[in-house]
Amino acid sequence: MEIVETCREAEKLKSHAHKSKGMERARLFREAIVLYSLVVREDPGFRNAVGERGQCYEEIGDLPAAEKDFITMLEHEPELVQPQIGAYIHLSRLMKVQGKYPESLDYLEKLIAVEESKVYYGKAANRYLEKSELLEELGRKEEARVAREIYDEYRKAEQAKWDDPDHRYHYY
Repeated sequence: MEIVETCREAEKLKSHAHKSKGMERARLFREAIVLYSLVVREDPGFRNAVGERGQCYEEIGDLPAAEKDFITMLEHEPELVQPQIGAYIHLSRLMKVQGKYPESLDYLEKLIAVEESKVYYGKAANRYLEKSELLEELGRKEEARVAREIYDEYRKAEQAKWDDPDHRYHYY
């Protein structure tokens, strides 16, 4: 029970940090990192704490520590879809921020594969747009065009559902 309470306290700090500015923001994220680290030390399998700590590291600019935590998530929960998706999103973003476009693209392609294999088509559509932008950055114009076409096709299919008055979207 103590681990769960520590994790809840860390989540509160992280939530407050998102609403704060300047030094207070950084201090709260650092405090949350300490608490998440305590949780991970007590229970290394507590995957949420690892991912949340990675996000805190990302917020304070400690990108190597964030990357390590997101990779740890992938290693410890390879069969769970949501942790995979979260880790790949963050890793792709971390690599892009650092100008490591090939690595960012690699993580993005893994993310697309997971989302498409688990029928997250709407989200996969947006990833193709991101992929198109990364490929443009890498000067791979033809591949960027193809990725953009895939994105456009996903969007058209999604719009057709909304345009169809008999589609289940209209009944929820």
